[in-house]
Amino acid sequence: MIDTYQTLIAGVVGFVGVIISILANGFFARKQHGQGIAQRRKSIISAIKAELHVNLKSFEGRAEILKTPSNGKRTAFPVKVFNDVYKEMLGQIGYLTEEECRCIINIYLLLEEFPNRVKLLLSDSEYSIDDFIVITDPSHRCSLQDAHVEFVKMINSAIKSLG
Repeated sequence: MIDTYQTLIAGVVGFVGVIISILANGFFARKQHGQGIAQRRKSIISAIKAELHVNLKSFEGRAEILKTPSNGKRTAFPVKVFNDVYKEMLGQIGYLTEEECRCIINIYLLLEEFPNRVKLLLSDSEYSIDDFIVITDPSHRCSLQDAHVEFVKMINSAIKSLG
């Protein structure tokens, strides 16, 4: 009797083996894909945090420079913000959580707006050249320092919220 059904039994065992292999491969592929997404998310956050640290050090340094009174009548001052990594990673921001996206987008919108905000402080005798502004009014220097100190707080907060 086994001789009669040998082919059928071998076929069923082989078919079940193929189905189990397909299910196992699907499981491992999904697991590997999830790990890939987690790794990509981690690398995006690391890159963004590194760029935010660069901005943080830049703003802290500028705030320190603005504390000391200028010797001359004019001061050329940089207002450049660093956002190249953010622009490069913007297409991949969907890998992050909603809260991480909100935090990153908010801080970078504020950073990108910073040079224009600073230019609003300028008087008629002051002007901007590329990524620099020329300040002549000491009160503007104080206002600019206050703005930098506030941005330092905001950048620190963003870095902390990203973990």
